Amino acid sequence: MATRSEGCLKFCAEQLTKSEKKALRKQRSKIHSLQRSNTELVVSKIPTSHLLVGNGGLMNGINRSQIGGLFKSFGTVERVVMLPQRSYSFVSFKNVEDASRAMQTVNGRRLDPSFEFSKAGVVLYLSYLTNLPDDIVVDRQNLPQGLVLVEDFISDVEEKKLLTTLGWNDGESIESNYNELPVTVEKQLKHRRVKHYGYEFLYGTNTIDVSKPLPEKIPEVCSEILDRIMSRGYIKNKPDQLTVNEYYPGQGIPPHFDTHSAFEDGIVSLSLGAKISMEFRHPDGHHVSVMLPRRSLLVMTQESRYLWTHGITPRKFDIVNEAQNLESSTEDKDDTASGLTQYERETRVSLTFRKIRHDPCNCKYHRQCDSQKDKKQFSASESMYYSLPNTQQDAESLEKSHVHEVYENIADHFSDTRHSPWPKISKFLLELPKGSLVADVGCGNGKYLGINHDIFKTGSDRSSNLAAIAKERGHSVIVCDVLNLPYRSGAFDACICIAVLHHLSTSERRLEGLRELVRIVGPGGLVLIYVWALEQNLEKVKRDNLREVEFDRNTREYLETKKSSPDETITSACEKEDESRVTGDHTKKVKVNKKREVFEQQDLFVPWKFRGRNQGSSEQQQMNGKSTSKSHVFHRFYHVFKEGELLGLCCQLENVIIKDVYYDRGNWCVVLRKV
Repeated sequence: MATRSEGCLKFCAEQLTKSEKKALRKQRSKIHSLQRSNTELVVSKIPTSHLLVGNGGLMNGINRSQIGGLFKSFGTVERVVMLPQRSYSFVSFKNVEDASRAMQTVNGRRLDPSFEFSKAGVVLYLSYLTNLPDDIVVDRQNLPQGLVLVEDFISDVEEKKLLTTLGWNDGESIESNYNELPVTVEKQLKHRRVKHYGYEFLYGTNTIDVSKPLPEKIPEVCSEILDRIMSRGYIKNKPDQLTVNEYYPGQGIPPHFDTHSAFEDGIVSLSLGAKISMEFRHPDGHHVSVMLPRRSLLVMTQESRYLWTHGITPRKFDIVNEAQNLESSTEDKDDTASGLTQYERETRVSLTFRKIRHDPCNCKYHRQCDSQKDKKQFSASESMYYSLPNTQQDAESLEKSHVHEVYENIADHFSDTRHSPWPKISKFLLELPKGSLVADVGCGNGKYLGINHDIFKTGSDRSSNLAAIAKERGHSVIVCDVLNLPYRSGAFDACICIAVLHHLSTSERRLEGLRELVRIVGPGGLVLIYVWALEQNLEKVKRDNLREVEFDRNTREYLETKKSSPDETITSACEKEDESRVTGDHTKKVKVNKKREVFEQQDLFVPWKFRGRNQGSSEQQQMNGKSTSKSHVFHRFYHVFKEGELLGLCCQLENVIIKDVYYDRGNWCVVLRKV
């Protein structure tokens, strides 16, 4: 019988123990995951000096020193490679014999935390590889324009003095011996606690009331530091407002840009007590992570202040590049210590200094500027309506302004409302064969990507901010458009597309979206589609919004008594294909839907309103650069489908059969099978 030292997998039909069978399944799963994202790596059936370490990645909360420390006990380790957002790592030994000893001892066995591995409950699954990937190189190029990071801006003594003066004297923070200044406003937010000096930042409206300055100005302890900032020319306007934030490990702040109308250009922040990773995102989807070292000064001006959002992901670990921290001495140099690893967060205090603005902002970033956008904002009572698009360019412009940009702005608020998977969609995913490859097109925050761990899923969304939220939850997600999916034809076994096609503004584009969904699945593959229905219940619509609608038991019984069999419904819809096809009256106006109980027409704008804190709005709504008052409304374009319309479009597809059609929670739904 082959031993573990002769290969990580038993490629034979021999009798295996229960633990060996489990290890074999885990190995195959990790290998499959590896090969999907690293096509250049080859698994070896015979022992080599290179090992894939499943369950030993940064996503598992394991760092470089833990992996290096474990495997050095078996021989000379030449390289350790760890990749971001991966549940595996790589180890390269100097010789094959050392790798074989590690395989025989470690593979599939729970490691003892008392002497083998510092983290409890860890089971690693190993595989031999013919080669290793290159390390990820982390650099500081392509930072947002106007962003400056000054390391060691203050001394240890200055840091301690600031923490002692401005911190919280509750025995739980960084310094236990505070001599706090009096403070007018101190609050406990959902993700952190804050203090304000000079002026209070009003999280309910994301503004400053300039008519109500606080009695406590910026403390004198900050004067020398502010003078240093001004003398070096980092900002032009001397700050008159200070916000002190305290973050415990696992806490953060949602992506936002500081309100244009509230503050002048030039915002600076000091990091005290610990380092942390801050995420910057451009509207085009470009994402940059910047590590803010302890005692560093972050300066945001121009584009980095007005255009890019910044935030701190709430987690207990950050990915850092240890290579930047290594000393240059070649004596006893340890190559395994260089590269990406995981840093456990510590309690951090930030001091953010800003200058209050007393007149409207006139920056060049009009789409992000609340001073300029509010002038252009239209409401349901105004007669500023779009006509239905009659050209491709008109359709793209409408969708860009009232679909793409809206979801970029409301991403975090929208995500907060999308947390419970719907039963029928979950049932569809759970019934797929084990090992199926599934695409979730329009995945949003990824709430369906976590359903059924026996299938492999990848998500995509047009909103880079929603895709970023899904990625932060550990899902595989890309940014792309449903009309141009970057997948090869027939790549997937199934595809779901929930609440996407109704955002396309012409019948031709909706049909093209259907064709793309069918194209990416192979013969026999299934496609599940949900779109909003024109036919909403007049009495049971939830009062808070016009989103997916819950019907009560009586309504369901009524619909079921009038519902034809699936075959009858499909036949009828296909026979009336011409009637069901909506070509659109291009002289008709797209109006804002005024009523919450009914859709007034098929093509309309559905308002998305931010609600005040008293109605349970999240901190993200307050920090997203948008007013949370009732006057601020986003308008999303929808084409709501009438009964039989979705089937009529599907009947124009030549390579599918309609497996099922049904009505669910205010949506028309169809399941297609590709032939």
